Formats: sequence, C-alpha cells, structure tokens
Amino acid sequence: MLANTSVTGSNQSPQLTARSNLSDERSLRYAIVAIAVCARIAFGMTKLQSSPADPDHYLALAESLLNGQGFSFEGRPTAYRPPLYPILLTPMVALMGSGKAFHVALVLFQAAIGGATAWLAMSAASKIGDIASPQDLLTSERSSQSKLVTLIAGFWTALDPLLIIQAPLVMTEALAAFLLTAAVRALFHDRPRTAGFWFGAASLCRPSLLICAGLTILSRLAPLSTSPFARRVRDSFSILIVCGLVISPWAIRNWYRLGEPVLTTTHGGYTLALANNAIYYEDVVFGPPHAVWTGPRQQAWMDAIGTDTIGLTEPEADRKIRAKATDFILANPEKFAISCLHRQLRFWAVAPAAGVYSTNVRMFCAIWTLPIWIMAGIALCRGSSWRWPVIATIAVAAGLAAVHVVYWTDIRMRAPIVPTLAILAANGVLSTLRSIKR
Repeated sequence: MLANTSVTGSNQSPQLTARSNLSDERSLRYAIVAIAVCARIAFGMTKLQSSPADPDHYLALAESLLNGQGFSFEGRPTAYRPPLYPILLTPMVALMGSGKAFHVALVLFQAAIGGATAWLAMSAASKIGDIASPQDLLTSERSSQSKLVTLIAGFWTALDPLLIIQAPLVMTEALAAFLLTAAVRALFHDRPRTAGFWFGAASLCRPSLLICAGLTILSRLAPLSTSPFARRVRDSFSILIVCGLVISPWAIRNWYRLGEPVLTTTHGGYTLALANNAIYYEDVVFGPPHAVWTGPRQQAWMDAIGTDTIGLTEPEADRKIRAKATDFILANPEKFAISCLHRQLRFWAVAPAAGVYSTNVRMFCAIWTLPIWIMAGIALCRGSSWRWPVIATIAVAAGLAAVHVVYWTDIRMRAPIVPTLAILAANGVLSTLRSIKR
C-alpha cells in the first residue's frame, strides 16, 4: 500500500512542478505588464495639459466624426491622416471633451495599450525557445531558456524610453506598436489570417507599416521553413487578402468622397518633400551636428508648399508635392544619397536629438538601447533568425526602415517596431546563452 502511494506521488511530482513553473512564469508576465502600465502612467501624469497639443489634428478629426461631419478637416473631406486613431479617440472626446479630463483618459488608454504590447511581445518570444533551440536539448533546459527570453522581450518592451514617452502624446506610435506586435505574435502562433487583420489595422494607423506587411508576405513565400510550398503560398495569400479586406473600406470611402481610391493617405508627398528639399538639406543634412529642423526657415518652406497647392484637391496636391520632391532628388543625386544615410543614422540612433532632450534623458536612452542593438546584431548572425517565423521580425523592421531611407524620419519613427526588435534581440540572448554553455 505504501509502495503504491509512493509510486503515485512520484508520478504526480513532475506535473505539479510543471504547473508551479507555469504559474510562476505567468506571475512574472503579469508583473512586467504592470510595470509597463505604471511606467507610462507615472510619466504621462507629469505631462498633463489643460488643452493637449494636437500637432497632427487627430483630435480635430475625432471631433469632426463626433459632430456628424465624417472624416473632415475644416469642413472638407480629407484623407490626409489615417483613420483608425481618430476613430478610437472619438468615444473619449464624446465623454470627456478635449481638455484635461481627456488627457488623463488618453494616458490611461495608451498605458493600457503599452501593457498589452508587452504581453504580446512575451507571447511571441515564448515560441523562440522551441524554434531556435537544438532538438537534442533537454526539455527542462529548453523550457528554462524559453522562459528567460520571454521575460527579456517583455521587459525591454515595457520600459523602452521611446514607448514610454508616447503615453501622453496625441500621436499614433503607441497604438501602432500594439497593432504591429499583435501581427508578429499571430505569425509566431501560426495564425496568418489573424496576422493579416492586424497588419491591415496597423496600416490604417500608420500607412508606412503596409510595407512591413509586404516584406513579411515575401519572407513567408521564401523557402525558409520546413513547410511545403503550397502551405507557404496559402499563408502568404491569407495575410494579403485579409489585410486588403481590412484596408478596402477606407479606399472605397476615399473614392467616394475624394474622387480617387486613395489606399492609405494623401500625406505621402508632403512627407517625402519634407525630408528632401534644399532648405532641409542645408539646415540639417549638411548643417550642425544634431540639428533639428524648426524655426522660421521651416515655416517659410511650409508656407510655400501651401501656396503651391491652392485650389487643388488633396490627391492632386499630394501628386504635385511628390513630383516636386522627386525632381529635387533627381537633380541632386549625391546629396540625396548622403541624406539617405543621414536619415538611417537618425532612425537607428541610440539617443534622441540633443537639441530636444536633456543629457540625462539621452544617456538613459543610450544605455537602454545599446544592449538591445547588440543582441539584435547577434541574432542577425544566427541562422535561426533567418527561418520562419523569426525572420518576420527582420522583415517588419526592415520594412519600416526602408520607408525612412527616403521619407522624413527621426528616432520617434522607430517606435512601432521597438517590441519587434525586442523579440529579435531575445533570440540573440538565447543564442548567446547556448554559446556560453557549449
């Protein structure tokens, strides 16, 4: 009798241990989510304003929707900004107006998004241990490594300065990071249709993320996994079709309201010209180190752009500005090449511009970011990062970086891919641990 009891107990012990380990990991995940939320609230509450700044007119668009005028600015239908963020702001504006109460609600909303983003990053990273670990690795060791990289990806996402700074701002970075990370997480969990939905939503938040979806689809088609070709084609088309279905109502609306099926926005030409004009090159690209383009010369350029497009529809104005920027680029190929390098250095900078942030803030950003860059660099040297689905993190990061080779950029533009980079860097941590143990 005693012997039977002893055998039964020994059989149950591994199960109880596994359940205990799972419970411990979940507790740590919840703690990281709480840290992400609290950090954003703590920072955001120090930046509250009685009338929040709205440089991109998202609040104005939300008020237009609330007043029954549709997606309009100054009484005219517009597609100058993407629709998703103003739509999500509308209920808050309806309940709290656009003053300080709204600003508190915005901080809480974007803090919650930040916590969810950290959770999604951990959920994706939890699959890396299974994907990248050697098949002969002991199950217990594989589980331990998976747990570690999961928590590291979540921690890097939770306390990243770029993401925390976005909490009180009426801007799309926090939402874009959440949507893009949700897409990456779906890919790691083998849910291509779900990924297509999140990619579509991300594109309606920040149009540049559509390129991330495109490169991800191409990477899935490549023979970078054990999946048969038919499966890779099916997954790629699933992402493409669902993403297209999510975006299509916006294009149809623009066709009806603007006369043209604008797929994303009418802002692209302006963003291209903003980063490629004679004054910007003189003031920033070939100007003093860490220069930030602002002041009367920038305003004069903006005023000239407005004068050039008087009487044109939004799509017509977009094309005219884009053509002007393209002509400037073709006339100045060497300067353009230097400006491309300059934009990438800004995009991947470890610290923000000295003219905008204090030395302490810049130092903290650099100390926080450098380890992520090092681990991501190590990951890029490992074959496991170039296999599906980990290669999706590279495709997403490369997609957004490619956009900002030619378009306006600063370090803030990198914010949507920070969690994706944390997931990639977690694979670098895993590779490093495996190398040490050999």
